Amino acid sequence: MEGKKYVVQAILIDGDHERVINSTHTDDYEYALDVFMRLHRSSHSYIYNVMDLATKQVTKYGYKNIYQE
Repeated sequence: MEGKKYVVQAILIDGDHERVINSTHTDDYEYALDVFMRLHRSSHSYIYNVMDLATKQVTKYGYKNIYQE
């Protein structure tokens, strides 16, 4: 994904295990977070993070799903 600014991940937490379920490269991390949160709105077991590809640093971590039921 040449030229994209961020990697956004949806991470499933299952006890002591974490697994990336969804991941995308994007320029608009807020839109990607919104899509992933809508996909997982019935689960309380996900966290979301955003990595800045220029710095390789996770800039946002642990977003709570705003659509959880």
